[in-house]
Amino acid sequence: MATRGFNALLILTALFSATAGCAFGQRQSFANVQVAVNHRGTTAIAVAAQDRRPYVVNGEKSATYVGTQRGGFGNPFDVTTQSDAPLVTEFAAVLKRSLSAMGYKVSTIGTQPSHTRQKLTAAMAQTKANRLVLLTVNEWATDTYNSTDLSYYLILEVLDSTGKVLARSAARGEDRLGTSLFDPQGAARKAAPEALKSKLGALLNDARVAAALKDTVPAPEAPLEPEDPFAGTDGG
Repeated sequence: MATRGFNALLILTALFSATAGCAFGQRQSFANVQVAVNHRGTTAIAVAAQDRRPYVVNGEKSATYVGTQRGGFGNPFDVTTQSDAPLVTEFAAVLKRSLSAMGYKVSTIGTQPSHTRQKLTAAMAQTKANRLVLLTVNEWATDTYNSTDLSYYLILEVLDSTGKVLARSAARGEDRLGTSLFDPQGAARKAAPEALKSKLGALLNDARVAAALKDTVPAPEAPLEPEDPFAGTDGG
């Protein structure tokens, strides 16, 4: 009986040490993420992704911030992008890869959290693209201890070359991505890219978005107000 208790203690100690020892300096890579887009086209598209996470806008967190890895006592350590590029730069690259694979002619525009919408759309319009795709990242953060949770709030808009919104899709929620007692960091590194693939896939494959990206097909106009489609609701 004493031996069983001692063995259990050893296991718990090993788990604690592994979690505590590996929490600092964790990174996540999105370099291999590509969405299975369900529509094709040859439209010239300019893509931009803007970080509007409040803690990035106010400078509390770096633009490379992906989430939190907790140590043995639950103490938080920042997780950042593997590339050291801003998170939204990684997201824009995913959009470009995914749309380019389906024949679209895609260019990307760099952004800053402080850029106004007018400045963003003006910069995108200078590319002479027929369609502008703007991804606004209002929230994206993983939180890993033994389980990994993801909080996210993404809005994808398709605009014409004048800045008029043609379609909008959004994803917002809090998901449990999985649990791993022995390698929570490794599980998070696998789960986060898969979650991004799923969320961006839902946005890009929205029927209104697909129609709007084909500049020869009239798309239903999306109202400019409210800019937050979840205003006055509990999201979901």
